[in-house]
Amino acid sequence: RFGFPGYVLHGCSDEAIDVFDQMRKEYTPTRDYQITPGIEHYSAMVDLFGRSGKLKDAIEFIECMELEPDAAVWEALFTASRCHGNVALTIHAAENLLKLNPANSMAHHLVTQAHSLCGRSVNPLKEKRSQEHKDTRTNCGYSLLQFRNMVYSFVSGRHSPGLNSVYNWLKSIAVNIKPAVSNTRLGIHEEEEEEICGVHSEKLALGFALVISGYKVKCVRIVKNMRMCEECHYTAKYISSYGCEILLHDSKCLHHFKNGRCSCGDYW
Repeated sequence: RFGFPGYVLHGCSDEAIDVFDQMRKEYTPTRDYQITPGIEHYSAMVDLFGRSGKLKDAIEFIECMELEPDAAVWEALFTASRCHGNVALTIHAAENLLKLNPANSMAHHLVTQAHSLCGRSVNPLKEKRSQEHKDTRTNCGYSLLQFRNMVYSFVSGRHSPGLNSVYNWLKSIAVNIKPAVSNTRLGIHEEEEEEICGVHSEKLALGFALVISGYKVKCVRIVKNMRMCEECHYTAKYISSYGCEILLHDSKCLHHFKNGRCSCGDYW
């Protein structure tokens, strides 16, 4: 049971599947030590199929599950289909997330984005529900920066005159970031795009740490309440290539940026 996550995290699909099948075969209600796959193992398998690009296997696995898929399972499928550019499957996963929690404003946001991306209109009932929850939507990200024994907070889009030097620096590096961001990944994100909500909070935190230290800071630690968008992720990779190590924990995982690479392998 405890070795299973290790196979998943290291991408050993065959070994993980063998362990999973063995867990199911060895389970009997009369055993003193029952070994049966829990919902966390099912979501881990979906994540494994997704990381391997086996989206068909992932959806077939979900359909054959002995347990009812929970939010973690659909979240794993959503991430996989988004990263591999499968719009239809992304919509399917997001809509199932919405069924589990109709009041989830973030799920409404994701479904609307997915439908818009492929030119489909949103179901009128879903649109009505989305409007009902519009007032409670919290698609504005915020980040906390630990720097010089203090914690600073940053909110996406909140402009402060004291950050003018930070904004100017971010503009100067944007010319190197925008052209490099891939267009193959689906533009479906938890947070509104910067053109709508303003500069994302993790960028402000990064820029602040660099500018205030005279670009000499060696390690930056940030926590964000939402999943990073692709442009912010690439920005962190770009900055880390110049010797600044970045530890950023978003709603999905811990990103460790170093030497122009991220520990997530660009899968988040």
